[in-house]
Amino acid sequence: MQNNLLEKANQKKKKLAKKYQIAFIIVGVFFPLFSFLVFWIPTNLTSLLMSFKSTLNGEVVYNLDNFRMLFDEFRNPFSEIRESLGNTLIFFFFGLLVQLPLCFLFSYFLYKKVYGYKIFRYIFYLPSIISGVVLSSVVLFMAKTNGPLAIIWEKVFNNPAPAFFWDSRYAIPSMLVYGLWSGFGSSLIFYTAAMIKIPESIIEYVNVDGANMFTELFKIIIPLVWPTLSIFILQSFVGIFSSSGPILLFTQGKYKTYTLSFWIYAKTVGISGTRLEYAAAVGLFFTILATPISLFVKWLMDRIEPVEY
Repeated sequence: MQNNLLEKANQKKKKLAKKYQIAFIIVGVFFPLFSFLVFWIPTNLTSLLMSFKSTLNGEVVYNLDNFRMLFDEFRNPFSEIRESLGNTLIFFFFGLLVQLPLCFLFSYFLYKKVYGYKIFRYIFYLPSIISGVVLSSVVLFMAKTNGPLAIIWEKVFNNPAPAFFWDSRYAIPSMLVYGLWSGFGSSLIFYTAAMIKIPESIIEYVNVDGANMFTELFKIIIPLVWPTLSIFILQSFVGIFSSSGPILLFTQGKYKTYTLSFWIYAKTVGISGTRLEYAAAVGLFFTILATPISLFVKWLMDRIEPVEY
């Protein structure tokens, strides 16, 4: 009798737990689905229609004038679009060819706990903790004419410090250096987390076999964490035309620092004149252009099999 009562109580608990699980799944699916239906679809559908919208003799028509204007600007070597595209590609290739490898390399050093790794951990994680607005304000203060960085520069090089963020010759390189330092934090976490999951027995075997750190990195670590690394490479190509530095925080597009994403933002909020339809057309064009590039890189990443030790 007592066993039957216990069995019935357990069955009731299981049914109740199952109901809670179903409710949790429904709630978990509802909010992203609601956001997709209410915010994503109407916004992007409106942007799609707006890219073909123009005004002719005071009448709204739908044609390809915005795209014709875009191709005309491509032919103009002094247009904002060409400048923005060039700067965007600079940020993209710097992130892919410089920032990503360096971040992975420093992650490996932190994983191996090289001498001074705790200090470097604070140095690279600090920008992720501090607000970007606060951090950029501090950097701007240090880089101004009478700031600490300018004083150190003059004493070391015996020359006046350049206007790092206020000169078209130095603004982009200065933001690249800032982005290199401030962009390490989140990537370091993912890379080191992937490396920590590697079984210690594999590393011990490699060390006993006489492999140095170079061999360990390229023939053991990279093949084992390749899924994580390939995701970051793919993510870079997905955002190839949206690559942008901290333009809003530092230059607001001045000193020839426009990128495509900031150019679209500027035309949307009216920083350099409001041109919503044209901005929508530019966004649509580069989205279409980035899609086959992303799909090809995804196909390529799936087929790359790093050679193991």
